[in-house]
Amino acid sequence: MLARIAIVTAPGIGKIAIEELVFKKIPYADAITLPLKTQEVTLFNIKNEHIKNLFSLRTVEDIFIILFEGVDIKKKKDLIRLIQNNLKDNILSKLTYLPAKKKKTTTNFWVFVKQDNDRFVHRGDISDIISNYISKYFKKWIKREPADVELWAFYAKQKVTLGIRLTKISFRQRKYKEIERSGSLRPTLASALILLSNPKPDDYFIDPMCGVGTILIERSFWGPTTFIGGGDIDERAVEIAKDNTKSINTHIMIDCWDSTIFSALKDHHGKVNKIVTNIPFGKKFGEKKELKLLYTKALNCWYKVLSTEGEIFLLTSQNKIIESVLKEIAMNYKKIHSFSVQGIYSTVYKIIK
Repeated sequence: MLARIAIVTAPGIGKIAIEELVFKKIPYADAITLPLKTQEVTLFNIKNEHIKNLFSLRTVEDIFIILFEGVDIKKKKDLIRLIQNNLKDNILSKLTYLPAKKKKTTTNFWVFVKQDNDRFVHRGDISDIISNYISKYFKKWIKREPADVELWAFYAKQKVTLGIRLTKISFRQRKYKEIERSGSLRPTLASALILLSNPKPDDYFIDPMCGVGTILIERSFWGPTTFIGGGDIDERAVEIAKDNTKSINTHIMIDCWDSTIFSALKDHHGKVNKIVTNIPFGKKFGEKKELKLLYTKALNCWYKVLSTEGEIFLLTSQNKIIESVLKEIAMNYKKIHSFSVQGIYSTVYKIIK
């Protein structure tokens, strides 16, 4: 039996999430991706027996089982379409996909609406008609948070798709992230970056500007390596990174270093075949001249330590600066993907030795 599933990701990550399904050999069919204001939703069909495997996905924020899809809502009079087609029985049948909970006399529910653009039909209009329907036909359900059952309506291209959330908030959070830090990469984005690097068992994997260690730790969930390690010039970030790695079984070497100086990386010279990093960018990390100098020193150093077939994958929003540096030092590169990082579209560059 097939189920229709929705996965929510950061903008630009939907395609990578589908690639993760392929990487993890989770069969799917009929995938489409819809843009939302601050996210993307990707829908696809999957056999019921494979749904449990979706909870291993690391590029995904949330997972939903779909109640209905693509209902045209262009005017307020169209809203009645959302509560037709035996919605009550449909909800009841999909509740079986939720994990078993202790019996309660009442069930809390909430209706969330995510949209692509502001429209004549407001989010509140969609939420209200669905909420009122549930209150009418589910007498023991109470509209309040925190909810036992979350219904999410995705309003994109003037069509509404409704699903029940299968994941908890802890799904997109990571237990190892004991301390958050401004500017650190979200774990789902770190995993997307790793997947783009084509993880393999023979990876000698380094993040030379690892910050709090998110990329390094996420790599440990993508299969074996010959080595995982990295470092940062920020002593406090290194302390946090070391604390974060304590809950991970894989040994990860983390040093405090200036990775723009060859002597810091000399022990890895000729061994590294995979460098993956979220290179500093933006106003927080300096002016354009400072960034250009940083990028030049860093790339020259990293290039030296690569093995003969080594690759560098770096994420930055400073396209003009990084491309100027790459051309000046004559490195072979290509842009392989773009996605949103804290509201700024950033590019993944692949540099080949």
